[in-house]
Amino acid sequence: ESFHAILSDNRINLARSMITSQAYSDRSLEEIAYECGYSNYVSFWSQFKKSVGKTPEQYKKSYKKSQAYGKSFLVDG
Repeated sequence: ESFHAILSDNRINLARSMITSQAYSDRSLEEIAYECGYSNYVSFWSQFKKSVGKTPEQYKKSYKKSQAYGKSFLVDG
């Protein structure tokens, strides 16, 4: 695995953690992308979708829905 791939995986994992963290609930997805090292939201969106299988918006919505129904949310799910 290349350095770029490892770095990208780490950034996406950090973004996933931030999206589901109460501490970052007031941050926009664009702010989270920037804090994870992406200077371009489109690049972040594209990499997130490729890695996770959902857009950042879909991922956040899935998480919020799972919390509303009291279900556990699997980070890999």
